[in-house]
Amino acid sequence: MTRLNRIRSHVVLALAVTAVAAPAASAARIDGVTPDARDAGRTVVVDRVSPDARDAGRSAAPIDRVSPDARDHGRREAAPVVLSNPAIVTGDGFHWFDAGLGAAALLLLAGIGSATVRLRRSPVRAA
Repeated sequence: MTRLNRIRSHVVLALAVTAVAAPAASAARIDGVTPDARDAGRTVVVDRVSPDARDAGRSAAPIDRVSPDARDHGRREAAPVVLSNPAIVTGDGFHWFDAGLGAAALLLLAGIGSATVRLRRSPVRAA
C-alpha cells in the first residue's frame, strides 16, 4: 500500500465515522429555549430591604456607656496583675540548614543564568 493510498483510506474512514456519528448527535431533543429564557420563567422572591434597614429593625444589645475610668465608681482599686511565664528560647535562633538551602538555590540560579548568557553569546558557525 503506497503512502497516498494509506492517506486516502484514513480520510475515507474518518468521513465514514463522521457520517455515522452526525445523525446520532443531532437526534438529541432540542427545545430551542435559551437558558436565560428558562431562568426568566421561574418565580424568584427578591428581598428589597437593604442590609442597613434590616440591622435597624433588630433590637440592639444594651450598650455600656460608662467610661473605663468610672467603672470602679471612684474607689481607686488596683488593677489586676496578670503574670505569664515567658517562653524559653532554645538555640541561637539561626538555622544553618535553611541558610545552606538558600545559598544552594542562589548558586543554582546563578549557574543557570550564566549558562544561558554564555549559550546566547556563542559565535554563529558557518555551515
